Amino acid sequence: MLSGDFGIFRVQENLTKSMKKLLTTITLLCFSVFANADVYFCDVLESWIGYKEYTSVDGFSDTRFIVDTERGWRFGMSPEKYHQSCSIMDSGAVQCLTRDDKFGEFISMWIDKDTTLNETGSSTEHVFTWINQSTNASRVIAALGTCTKA
Repeated sequence: MLSGDFGIFRVQENLTKSMKKLLTTITLLCFSVFANADVYFCDVLESWIGYKEYTSVDGFSDTRFIVDTERGWRFGMSPEKYHQSCSIMDSGAVQCLTRDDKFGEFISMWIDKDTTLNETGSSTEHVFTWINQSTNASRVIAALGTCTKA
């Protein structure tokens, strides 16, 4: 009699495991439908700061940007919010535009759709440019680097 009872428990246990797997699969499918953002981690290789009085090279070469095509861009380790959204152009490039009239700033970021080639000839990194133009401070900051798509 006991062996029959254990058989029912095994059936229930297998059914419970199957239902959990099915629920997990459905959940992952739902997230993949809604999570269409491309995320890039960008490292500055060269930067320039130009004021009316002087120009500086290597203004912030240790800076990292994080770009999320749905949320916008932000400085890598900064807890600040993302700056406006970015869009994927018809060409496949990513363009982020931010305008801050309070500080007279216009910021543009562009990630090229094409990738650079490493020593083995495989494509791994995208080239980006970031430009911050401030009319209030009479300055331009520019950065050039590479991004890796997450």
